[in-house]
Amino acid sequence: MLVGIGVSAVVTAVNGYLLTKSDIVDAARAVVWMTGSLDGRDWDQVWPLLALCAVLVPRSSSPTPAPCA
Repeated sequence: MLVGIGVSAVVTAVNGYLLTKSDIVDAARAVVWMTGSLDGRDWDQVWPLLALCAVLVPRSSSPTPAPCA
């Protein structure tokens, strides 16, 4: 677990370094890409996601059986 925290810290540091050394336009594009954006999406892309959520959300909230001892 500590290795994962260390790797995460190093990758975050490298990411921040690259953002500070890049051109401002490229950095702005990278930030939008990293955070995600719904720009350019339409309702045609919402319906399949809504159907998938309607199937998976009830399934994920159902109780799981207790492990055998």
